[in-house]
Amino acid sequence: MNEKPTYEELENRIRELDRKLAGFETMKTAAMRETETKYYELVESLPAIVFELVDGKFTDINETQLKSFGYTDKSEFIGKNATDFIKKDEVSRGEAGIKKTFWGKKFENIEYRFRTKDGAFIPVHTYANPLYRNNEVIGIRGIVLDATPIKKAEEALRDSEEHYRLLAENSTDMIWTATLEGKVTYLSPSVEKLFGYSLEEGMLMPIEDYMTAETVEKIFGTLAAELSLPLEEIIHDHVIEGQMYKKDGSLIDIEINATGVINEKGDPVGIQGATRNITDRKRAEEELKKSEKKYRLLADNIIDAIWMIDLDTLCFTYASPSFERITGYTDEEMTGRMIVDILTPSSMALATREVSRELAADKTGEAKPRIVNLEHFHKDGSTVWAEVSVRFVRDQKGRPTALIGVARDITQRRLLESQLYQAQKMESIGILAGGVAHDFNNILTAIIGYAEVARIETEPGSNIERFLEEIFNSGLRARDLVRQILTFARQTDNKLKPTGIGIIVKDALGLLRSTLPATINIEHHVKSKSIIMADPTQIHQIIMNLCTNASHAMEKEGGTLKVILDDEQLGSEFTGRFPGLEPGVYSTLVIEDTGIGMSADVLESIFDPYFTTKALGEGTGLGLAVVHGIVKSCGGKIIVESQPGKGSTFKIYFPTINSNGQEKKTEFAGIAGGSEHILFLDDEVVIANMGRRLLESMGYRVTTRTSSIEGLELFRHKPGEFDLVITDMTMPNMTGDRLAAEMMLIRPDIPVILCTGYSKKISDKRASELGIRAFVLKPMIKKDLAKTIREVLDNQIKANIN
Repeated sequence: MNEKPTYEELENRIRELDRKLAGFETMKTAAMRETETKYYELVESLPAIVFELVDGKFTDINETQLKSFGYTDKSEFIGKNATDFIKKDEVSRGEAGIKKTFWGKKFENIEYRFRTKDGAFIPVHTYANPLYRNNEVIGIRGIVLDATPIKKAEEALRDSEEHYRLLAENSTDMIWTATLEGKVTYLSPSVEKLFGYSLEEGMLMPIEDYMTAETVEKIFGTLAAELSLPLEEIIHDHVIEGQMYKKDGSLIDIEINATGVINEKGDPVGIQGATRNITDRKRAEEELKKSEKKYRLLADNIIDAIWMIDLDTLCFTYASPSFERITGYTDEEMTGRMIVDILTPSSMALATREVSRELAADKTGEAKPRIVNLEHFHKDGSTVWAEVSVRFVRDQKGRPTALIGVARDITQRRLLESQLYQAQKMESIGILAGGVAHDFNNILTAIIGYAEVARIETEPGSNIERFLEEIFNSGLRARDLVRQILTFARQTDNKLKPTGIGIIVKDALGLLRSTLPATINIEHHVKSKSIIMADPTQIHQIIMNLCTNASHAMEKEGGTLKVILDDEQLGSEFTGRFPGLEPGVYSTLVIEDTGIGMSADVLESIFDPYFTTKALGEGTGLGLAVVHGIVKSCGGKIIVESQPGKGSTFKIYFPTINSNGQEKKTEFAGIAGGSEHILFLDDEVVIANMGRRLLESMGYRVTTRTSSIEGLELFRHKPGEFDLVITDMTMPNMTGDRLAAEMMLIRPDIPVILCTGYSKKISDKRASELGIRAFVLKPMIKKDLAKTIREVLDNQIKANIN
């Protein structure tokens, strides 16, 4: 049997229970404090005002969000009526909400305007519940949210809805919605303007009533296939082209931008879209296609090449087929090729400069189409020249994005221009040479003439005679030099005669063989037996000059000198490149060497007088200039081909004639004089005196005059006094040919010899046509002059006898 606890034990138990109870209370208080702390932390973190009202007055409010309304402390609210912060005309609405909540009814979204500290009012939404204590409603607790963003969003939504309503009602396109069965549920008013149907008619008509069957099938077929896909794979916009009928029955082209309508569950519930009349556009596209086809035909068949280059990559994006005719590259080969691959370095540099200049000018609005001459690489390795007209292609903002150009092959034109320039240059030099030759020949006439006169009066074998011989010989060399100058200028009156040049080639090569080193091999192929009009001596000069130059080009390494003479039929395609040549048979002389060759710069200048690549004292620079003049005087053409290290080839084309004439040989008779009376006229006193002394040394009686007018007056008074007249061509007041004509009017049988150092107005043929018996070039050598005088006088005697 259990014993009852003692009083002391009971007391201890009671004290233990009290301790436990006190611990429980402490724990309860701590838990409540923690809960309250979390509650206030949560309340302060909310993006809203949290408040409590008792008897319509604020008893608590969180401070954090008060700052967004301009307030800084809750004390500005505690104890104040809630209606003090509501716009006056909305107080009744706020009081009604407070009462409604107080009576235990929850309310939501009470909307009014809340006063900020600066007196402004902003829209708010209030949500509240009754506040209970001991199961009794003592007030309300709620939150206040700033409704400004919501209001702005609602305003924007209304504006957007209005905006799109206006767009739909004023759009030039027809906006519409329809069910999946094709029943129209909305139609914009533009249906009447576009297609002639009223809004009511359009709403009542199913789609298939005004669209072609193919268009309806295309629309619903496309959308059906699309709407059968999972939602994430659906493409919302589809552009479909079709046709529809206007109210007047006409058929027009339309473009439909349509999409399926999906509800919240992802199910298709209809279609919506916009329909546009594209009849004009389709016509324009058709016209554009025709235009593109026409211009492509033009581009594909035009002689000039059309191309386009992208400015960023400098690659061809288009080249017309005619580009192949100029460069050898097809349009496919050109597409994607960089411009640097097709232009020579110098032309690429020029093109880069021009494009850079135009891009800079474009910024100031001064850019303009350019025309430049550019050298292109041909596919076969050669180069061709093209005249290129270039302009910019621009984007929609007007910025240059590409270059478009038209290229015209001017290779042939540049060749002709080069030849014309060479001809003009030679002509200019020839005019200068003619003027120099005239004055120089007069000087030489006096030097050579007086040297011969002095020799007559000098003791044979003396030093003076030897000195005079040197003067005479130097004068002759100077005379030959002047004749060379006139030869390249083609201003000498050469005696052209039917000549077969085959034998001349062989004779010249025979002479050369002994002078050339053994390291140079000579090959010759003389096949032509044709006859040309030429001076045999000058042909010999051509061969010797060109072969000598060839040997100089091979003197270090040796090589082969090849000389070929053959006939060649030249057609208009060839002769058309060289003005003055006519199609026909030509005797072609080819002189080829395997020497050091020539650069392009040297080739441009080789026919210039006094141009030479030889060392000082090794050449006069007249050789090739003389060759050029001889060839031109024969009506021929000389062409040179050469590259450094690859030798040179000279091709000379002589027009042939149908003649087997042989050159007549003449015997030289010794110096013969006479006793006839000669009237000698020259405007230079020195030459007049020299002529008198020279002629008197031959036994003639001589009268001199330095004025053509005085000479004519003398002859007019004594026409029977003279047996012969020798006159200079270039005389002041009256030229020699006019003087001869006047004298022959006075006495028709008077023989006249005309002398000149140079004159473009007179030639041997022209002198003969005027009745002048002989035409003599200065300087006059005694034996040649004596022979000419004797021939003229003897012929006159024979004529008088007959």
